[in-house]
Amino acid sequence: MDKVKKGKYIISAAKSLKRYQLADATIAAFLYATSHAGRAGLLVSALRHNKNVSLGHLTILAAEEGFSPLELSSRLAPWLENSQLCRVKWQDEQISSVDSLILSYDGLLWLGGWHVGVCTNSA
Repeated sequence: MDKVKKGKYIISAAKSLKRYQLADATIAAFLYATSHAGRAGLLVSALRHNKNVSLGHLTILAAEEGFSPLELSSRLAPWLENSQLCRVKWQDEQISSVDSLILSYDGLLWLGGWHVGVCTNSA
């Protein structure tokens, strides 16, 4: 399966999993990586073609996908920078704004599929 198609499945699975509380710990642990990556992909998709997204706006977008402000600054912002998906501007160890570097939806899906493959050891 190519990476764009894999990325589409991950985003689709994350959208489906958003509505459900997973009661079985084993299933929840198995699906967590897909859900997390898919929600991060949806956040990045919301940032496409945007420059100078303020911290307030970014926090709202992250909350929409179920991420706390702590997760945003400690996990998502470094991932966005390391993946070269966004340029994060920092001021006094706080996010001041974000510039999206994503040019196309397929590019986002390809990167998303690759990153989840690495996280789940199935690349």
